[in-house]
Amino acid sequence: MDDRIVMRKANRIIRVTENEYNRYLANGYEVVNQPSNKVADEPTKVVTKIDVTPEVVEVSEDIPIKRRRRK
Repeated sequence: MDDRIVMRKANRIIRVTENEYNRYLANGYEVVNQPSNKVADEPTKVVTKIDVTPEVVEVSEDIPIKRRRRK
């Protein structure tokens, strides 16, 4: 038998291997038919906090514009 997992998103139905399973599941595909219980139903989500602080850089002098001659 075919050991691929059948997945669906909108009208598109595809068969994927276990290696590709997580990539398609993360992109919104649903499992239609799973031949065995080798793969978990849903991947675990890792929540990480990102510290976003904007850095302000002051420019003390103007940077001259480099101009090229037309050939």
